[in-house]
Amino acid sequence: MRSPSDKLLHLLSELQLCDIKEVSACEPTVRLLCRDLPDFDSVWIDALAQRRVLTPWQADILNSSDPHRLRVGRYVLTRQLGNSTFLGRELDSYNTVAVRRLSAADSKSTVACARTMEALVQRAEQAGVSGPDTISLPLTVTESKPSAPASVVSEFVPGWNADELLIRGGRIPWPVVAEIGRQLLNAITWLESQELHHGEIVLRNVRVRPDGKAVLVAPFVARQQQPFTSFTESVTLRDIETIAPELIATGCSPDSRSEIYAVGCVLWQLLTSRPVFPSADPVARLSQAKAGDVDNVRDLVPDCPDWMARAIHNFTRRSPELRSQSLGEASEHWTSNAGVGCRATRNLCQRLPDCQQISQLTTSAKPGASGIRGIGTVTAAIVMVCGFISFGVHRGLLPSPLILSRGNTTVDAERPAAASAESPSVLLANGIQPDADGTYTMPQPDAAGVVVLQSNRSYRAADLSFAGVMHIETSSDVPASVVVEPDSPWRVEAAQVIIDNVQLFVNRTEGSALDRQAALITTCDVLSMTGCVINMPTSTHAGSCMYWVAATEITNVISMNNCVFSGGKYGIRMSTAPDRCSVSNTLFINPGAALRCDLTSASRTAPRLTLSQVTQAEGHSFLDIVSEIPEVSTVEVRIQCGESVLAPRTALVRIALPSGADAQDIRAEFLLPERGNPTVVPPALDPVVYFDRSLNQMVRLAESQIVAESLLMAEPIFRNRSEDMTHFQQFELLDFEGPKLSRKMPGIDSKYLPTVVDRLKTKTQADP
Repeated sequence: MRSPSDKLLHLLSELQLCDIKEVSACEPTVRLLCRDLPDFDSVWIDALAQRRVLTPWQADILNSSDPHRLRVGRYVLTRQLGNSTFLGRELDSYNTVAVRRLSAADSKSTVACARTMEALVQRAEQAGVSGPDTISLPLTVTESKPSAPASVVSEFVPGWNADELLIRGGRIPWPVVAEIGRQLLNAITWLESQELHHGEIVLRNVRVRPDGKAVLVAPFVARQQQPFTSFTESVTLRDIETIAPELIATGCSPDSRSEIYAVGCVLWQLLTSRPVFPSADPVARLSQAKAGDVDNVRDLVPDCPDWMARAIHNFTRRSPELRSQSLGEASEHWTSNAGVGCRATRNLCQRLPDCQQISQLTTSAKPGASGIRGIGTVTAAIVMVCGFISFGVHRGLLPSPLILSRGNTTVDAERPAAASAESPSVLLANGIQPDADGTYTMPQPDAAGVVVLQSNRSYRAADLSFAGVMHIETSSDVPASVVVEPDSPWRVEAAQVIIDNVQLFVNRTEGSALDRQAALITTCDVLSMTGCVINMPTSTHAGSCMYWVAATEITNVISMNNCVFSGGKYGIRMSTAPDRCSVSNTLFINPGAALRCDLTSASRTAPRLTLSQVTQAEGHSFLDIVSEIPEVSTVEVRIQCGESVLAPRTALVRIALPSGADAQDIRAEFLLPERGNPTVVPPALDPVVYFDRSLNQMVRLAESQIVAESLLMAEPIFRNRSEDMTHFQQFELLDFEGPKLSRKMPGIDSKYLPTVVDRLKTKTQADP
């Protein structure tokens, strides 16, 4: 009969980690671990950890020189969450709590801080009767002892810190940021009503629960330990992540205006997934904060709504007098635009792989329940193994890729026709074979709105629809191709459409008539395409490569990066003028025009375009603006273009307004970029022409109505085509007559453009 030492038994009993029955149940595990060796206390501790009576972190602390660190007042710590934050449980109720230890660098200051925290906790308890669920207030402050500093105990909020979400998936979609911002503003507004301030609103203190609710945690602690911030060597980036400029080296305490500045910085970071001021030096970071405002978030996030961008800009002004003076009004304004739900955040959390495990932390269990949980785990494992064995026998144990999906993965061999209604993951797992012509059936969006196309495969275009954000992407860096029939365009409809690494071809057959609209028709508010190619036949100019239709009139954004539009009459046709349209490193080879914008509303007559490294090699014009409704009488075109080469034959912009419109109401601006070369255009080209219905011909717009500061009139010289060049390298600019502000030539960089796949090869290639 093996048994631990009396010292270990006394320690486990004193800390109330487990009882004698649980220790005795570990004897078989100890016998297996030590075999013929002595059963040291460390072996018993490892056995308790293996049986889940102790956590691995508790086992490490018990083996250390100070095991009493596990006990904080009437709480037992179970694992470490941060530098000075721990997860614990209450001994009586077994409720899960978060314990944050105060700094023990100075005993006198720690005692004073603890007393101040106790006063704040008492005030919070008195005011917490009607407090919101968007803030986690402290429950108590433990006493400070010589062996252990004081600790602040609060309810544990299961979920993820906001910085964890950024690390896992990059920037957060703006609907999620809108919901988080509403809850943060609600929390600091309530604190202001109680004459309290949080003091450290940063990403790590914003917890997002699995149900989508955001909670502000750890109030009052940081500023009680470090009331002031100054230019010293001890300051770290962690301490000054969202500090307001007026708190830097001034001796001022946080107030409502500094709190809203911190909230604005947190929302800015969630949208952009980068620091507010890009500097690794804390002193330089403080200097930048005192020198100017935070950059406009729309420069980095084009799909951010105007109301949100304006609100964040107002929150993060350098001068506190220019920020919102009332948190209540700011919260009401934000809520009126963002709504009162958590649906977008909840959907985001449910897509995380550990969502179920995090949700289980909401229920606390006694230490003695570990054996019951172990039995349940073993039972579940046995059931799963039996299920896999029976499934393998039924299917013949054929090798197929393992796909983890929440959808139904069972297959009915007697109903093959139902396979098309299953999830894309199931289709892939079942090894769907191509049709006789070598094309595959296109999968439908999964529950998260993702459509994954296998690289180096050809898919037959099928209409796709989703209520939220739809991602169409490939399984690797190799592109996939989509084949479109001439009389049936590929229709994609969602609130936001993001297409990456997809190449679209029109299956041109003899005698077929091309659809007069486009090969790809997208209906959405936000469209983003990266690394895509749309190739249409050049024998007919009836349709466009792509036709974008605005789903609503809220905020419309188009973004193109590293794309090629070839053939058709237009590269991109837009049903209305978008709020923003940015095109970067994109090639247009269209006989009509690169872009066409239809003005269908009198409130949207001002197209805004941003061009960078754009090359147009063919066509009559770069942009055609057409309107047939009498309400449209004025047009204001603003194009910020640089590092580009536009070489159409007739004009850069052609405008056709309805009868009765006055040409004097047309304005066009070609603005310089922030840096780099201007846009190279042939000298014989007219900047803007309009259709004069009285003369029934195109007429050049007067120079007084044009601002052409970004146009460099010079004849572009492209590379000569040779056999050793890639498909698009011939469209790179070789030289032009004029000043050159950089070594790099304007126009496309072909090495970043996608390589056109051999469609005949992908259609006949058999998958291994």
